[in-house]
Amino acid sequence: MTKITVGAERIACDPVDATFDALFLAQLLDYLESFRGAFPDKRLYRRIAQAVKGVIGAGAPIITRIAAAVIQSEDPRRTFHVSKRYYRLLRNPRFDHQQLLKPIYAHTRELLPEKQSDYVLVVLDFSNLEKPYGYRFEDLSTLKASGLRVGPRCRHGKVPGYNQLMALALGAKSVGLVFAKTISYLTDDFVSLNREIFRAIRYARAILTGHKLRFVCDRGFDDEKTFAFVTSLDEEFVIRLYHDRTVLVDEGEARFERPLKEVADEIPCRIRFDAWFKRRGRWRKSLVTLGFAQVWLPDHERPYSLVVSHVHGVDQHWMLLTNVPITNVDQAREIWLNYRRRWRIETTFRFLQRDGLRWEDFRVLDFEAIRRLITLVLIAALFLLNIRLFLDEASLRLLLTLGGKQGLKSERDGPYLALRGLQKVIGCFATLAVLKRHGQLDALLLALDDL
Repeated sequence: MTKITVGAERIACDPVDATFDALFLAQLLDYLESFRGAFPDKRLYRRIAQAVKGVIGAGAPIITRIAAAVIQSEDPRRTFHVSKRYYRLLRNPRFDHQQLLKPIYAHTRELLPEKQSDYVLVVLDFSNLEKPYGYRFEDLSTLKASGLRVGPRCRHGKVPGYNQLMALALGAKSVGLVFAKTISYLTDDFVSLNREIFRAIRYARAILTGHKLRFVCDRGFDDEKTFAFVTSLDEEFVIRLYHDRTVLVDEGEARFERPLKEVADEIPCRIRFDAWFKRRGRWRKSLVTLGFAQVWLPDHERPYSLVVSHVHGVDQHWMLLTNVPITNVDQAREIWLNYRRRWRIETTFRFLQRDGLRWEDFRVLDFEAIRRLITLVLIAALFLLNIRLFLDEASLRLLLTLGGKQGLKSERDGPYLALRGLQKVIGCFATLAVLKRHGQLDALLLALDDL
């Protein structure tokens, strides 16, 4: 065992993370094995693997908590030295955040083999990384506030922070990442949000070569340049429109430009079916009425299909534009279900932002370090979102039970339970290590025999 000198004292260097072969953490190590070849030496790979485990154990991208989650030592100063190790990792000039993303993209390609279905849904979305208390973060931009975070710099609906663009490929039982970028409007490489969107679309096509892609987006992507770019690549899109835009419609032999809201109100919604929506924590059956029509856009020669839907009881009114031709009820309903699946992916972003991994809570100031830390959170999140691919059924039930599964029929076995279960396992190892060093482990084992 090596030693570190601090002043006149010498501190024993306890092994940082000796538990990767235990219980569910062995599957996490198997998942991280693809990252081994992405770095110039084995030490960097070990640091990354430890940091990902620490992100899960800490539940936040805060370096001191990450360090505390991966060590087994009774010396509180040990956390300080391990924290310095991870700060050096975030500043290491031998790699950048793009090298962390490449193995994730390769993993996505393995999750979605060719000819799996007629098309693959790719969800594009922006998410704010808001820092309402931030003053010294590098290249801090001004964003439209989401209203979820408050602070002294959140004024007039604006908040400092960064924009996070992500593209997720949705398989039947898996979620893969095909693009991720933390965007600052002040960096030299930033040109426009449209340029970043086009780059995300090109990445998706390059990673999922051989698949027909259908991009599903919310209203933030309601832009005619985006429509034209996806169509020019011979791919498909389903994008929700803003109510205040205009479209062209045929009236007799002429084509007139009219407000979208008026056109949508005139489309008869004769398609009716039931769907389940979660409202205030409970699942409720809601009536959905659906209609469709053909429309044109200014300066676009080809027609598009407009799908209008009303979800009664949930107060949702969706106007969806797609370049997929719609001629019957089944096709219109399929487009609605595509967007409905994108709507459900909001739970993934909530998992990243709020009660899950809380990726807005980073406290490093350098922009490249922020990008690396956000990427580590994404690596951990993808393991948790695809946990069923790495654990057998019995192990998964045990992990969810540790996470607080109650066994109710209405309960959904999402990533929150898996996260809490893994946090208990990681915390248990750290606790046992300290008790062993203090000679209290035998007493604990005797107490466990009485349970």
